[in-house]
Amino acid sequence: IDFVLRKGAVFYYQLDVTDAEGDNMIFSSDTSAVPLSLDGFIRFVPISRSTFFVTFTATDSRGMSNAHKIRFVVE
Repeated sequence: IDFVLRKGAVFYYQLDVTDAEGDNMIFSSDTSAVPLSLDGFIRFVPISRSTFFVTFTATDSRGMSNAHKIRFVVE
């Protein structure tokens, strides 16, 4: 997944994951630069033009996890 964002514009996105056993999922990322709630909601305002990658991880109550790297391009 790639996202193209506008500098200064609010970006909203809800990460969506389905667990085969129906367990609740907790989300995390490899950076604090893109705020992420435990339920997978992203909201931030990019302040400079750049391209960067963030790895988001979803972990279920059994400790099983899955990660995806997403590219953000800020124009």
